[in-house]
Amino acid sequence: MNRAPLLLLGFALFHLTPAAHASVAWTYDFTPSTTTVWSDNGNSKLVLTNQTPLMAVGTSDVVATQISVVSSADDDTPDTFTKGDYTLSMKLTDVASGAFTMLSFTGYFTGTVSAHSTNIDNVFTGQTSYENILLGANRYNVMITTYTPPGPEGGLSGSIGAHAIVSVQPGGGPHETPEPTSLVLAGLGVGGLGLARWRRWRTSV
Repeated sequence: MNRAPLLLLGFALFHLTPAAHASVAWTYDFTPSTTTVWSDNGNSKLVLTNQTPLMAVGTSDVVATQISVVSSADDDTPDTFTKGDYTLSMKLTDVASGAFTMLSFTGYFTGTVSAHSTNIDNVFTGQTSYENILLGANRYNVMITTYTPPGPEGGLSGSIGAHAIVSVQPGGGPHETPEPTSLVLAGLGVGGLGLARWRRWRTSV
């Protein structure tokens, strides 16, 4: 038995195996609508950090803002936050293409704070996820997902976090990676071509 067609098929499949692409790099920049959310009586406040632009690679969890408490209220008569509104604007940039988009997340704080204790809840409002954002050759899904409450003044900071899922967009130009099914079919096609030529050669002998 002549094994030339089988060897040709194996060669085609080997050389059509998709190469692993480098992880996608992207930057994010969260900006709060206000860095200070005041209590109802204006004596205590929550301070939100304006995060500097940072880079992430591939699917990542990131911090949108950190939250700290400033209060001198008596523990027996804490200051109240009925509805401390905020907006977090996010600039998401695909590093390879330079393409970017702006996303917006909203919410409010509610609860009480004093000099030695805090009880602050967060409620997300509006849109909490953005899906199928195409930037350059890459696709992004971004969700605001986590809230960690802050401790009393001088204690641990709280935070709001986001989760971003990043994938290479099929058909995305220079970053395109062929799908496995297409590769197998292409390999079979090349192998079939070799088999046909081999049969014609055998017939002519």
